[in-house]
Amino acid sequence: LRTEKKEQKRKDSSLNRANQHLQAQLHSVEEQLRHSIGIHEYQAVTTTLSELQAKYDHLLSLTSKVQNKYDLLVQRSVSTTQVLEAQLNEHRRKAELMAVGHVPEREGEVQVLSA
Repeated sequence: LRTEKKEQKRKDSSLNRANQHLQAQLHSVEEQLRHSIGIHEYQAVTTTLSELQAKYDHLLSLTSKVQNKYDLLVQRSVSTTQVLEAQLNEHRRKAELMAVGHVPEREGEVQVLSA
């Protein structure tokens, strides 16, 4: 257990160092971009990226809603199909009984025709 904890701490420490390194690289690239295109253009680009991210998030939300409605329709379709199959089987059963001389009087009752 101690070995596992030490190993996890080592992995966490390694991940933290890698994350710090990537953050520093990102900051460096942002600074280079600001200097190469100018602060106003940089702000315009970041604003556009933020707007695109918001639109993307909105599309994901809509996609999720559409998927939920589709799943509900499929579920209803399956339920309806099961009900229709049960009704069809009941009609077939009644037709078979009538074919051999039984006449259903009321729902659930069967009368035998005398010869």
